[in-house]
Order: sequence, then structure tokens, then C-alpha cells
Amino acid sequence: DGLDDLAIGATAFDQPQRLNCGGVMLVRGRKQSATAGIHVQCPDTVLFAANAGDAMGRSVTGLGDLNDDGCDEVAIGLSGADQPGKSDQGAVAVLFGHGAKCKFSEPMAVLLYSNEANAQAGFSLGAGDLDGDKLPDLVVGAVGHAKSGNAVGAAWVVLGSYLAKQTPQPWEDGVAPANKPALLDPNGGNLAVEGELAGERLGSAVAVVPRPGGKGFAGVAVGSPLGAVGGTLFS
Repeated sequence: DGLDDLAIGATAFDQPQRLNCGGVMLVRGRKQSATAGIHVQCPDTVLFAANAGDAMGRSVTGLGDLNDDGCDEVAIGLSGADQPGKSDQGAVAVLFGHGAKCKFSEPMAVLLYSNEANAQAGFSLGAGDLDGDKLPDLVVGAVGHAKSGNAVGAAWVVLGSYLAKQTPQPWEDGVAPANKPALLDPNGGNLAVEGELAGERLGSAVAVVPRPGGKGFAGVAVGSPLGAVGGTLFS
């Protein structure tokens, strides 16, 4: 509709039997009010995670349009998401734009799991076109990623071409999606930056940095609050 919308993460949201499941509040854009002053706006839609401790909303970023319907998608981090035998692996939900002028009229999403216990994928998120194919790519911080048995953290790049191939499912409160695709493309081609020190927590923050003047590919900035002074190797 040409108006910017707002997505707000709330990791401590509770639902019955789902303590700290977390969620996201969506506020639709409005035309400017003719009345001066501060206006309180309630969310139009609230989405909750399916399980206790999922910490949905740990991070939220606008992703851009993956399915070419003119409506932007939103990526949402669930850093505490579990799967059997892999607690706190973390996941990222890609929530597709929905509304009267979009392909989908109701909330539809793909939930992608890291498949690495304790990785806490989705702790941070960033987005932008990193490979020049006009599709938005996703940068995912995973502060608990392990290397040689040590939790060092990582930042992973998930290409938009991989995300665009996924099939979204209806978002139903309290119901985990039946399909659980991997966050990283199993066919390879994934880029990653890993920490070098135990407890480094690389990936605590990530951002896509455009090239000056808009020429060339964008870069990625990764926060490492407890990292080594000498920097982190690129792998």
C-alpha cells in the first residue's frame, strides 16, 4: 500500500504453557494524522512462537521481496528454538508479506533450523543483496556456534536464491510447522565467518554494509564483543 510497516520483537512474550516463547507484533503503516500530538498505536497482528523458550523476536530485520509480489518479507530470529537432541539450536522465520495487495492474505512463513545444538542461530540478523542477483540475502548471527568443541560464534550468509525456493506455511499459534528446512543450503555455497576464541560470541550483531556510491557488492560487518584483538579469520 506504499506505507511502511513496523515489526517489533518481544522475546519474553508468554502464552499458556509456553513461558518465554516470544513473538512479534506487526503494526501496519498509517497515513499521518491531522491531529497533532503523540498517538498510541496498538499492533494489528501478534504472532507467537510454538514452544516455551523459543525467544522469538530476539532479532528482526526487513528482508525485501523474495516472491516478487511487491510486498516485503521479514526475517525473525528464534535464538532459543529446539529440536529433539539439539536444544537452543536457534532458527529463523521468514514471514512473507501479506495483505490485500500481496500474494498471501494471511501470515505465511518458513521456519529454518540451524541443526546445531546450542548455536543460538537468529541471535542477530541483517539483510541485503550480497551476490548481485537482485534477491535479498540474509546474514544470521549464531553466538553459540562451536568450532573444535569450543563455542566461538559465527555469522552465516543464507542466499536469497535458497530462501526463495522454500514453501511458506500458515502461521498457526501453538503449532510448529510440519516442514523444517535447514537454515544453511545442504547443497553448499554457504559463506561463514567463525570466531577463533572460546566464548567469543561472534555474531552478537551483524549488518550488511553497502559499498559507497552503490557500486559493487555489499559487505558484512560482524560484532565479536569478546574476540581477539588480532581479528577473526574469514572462512
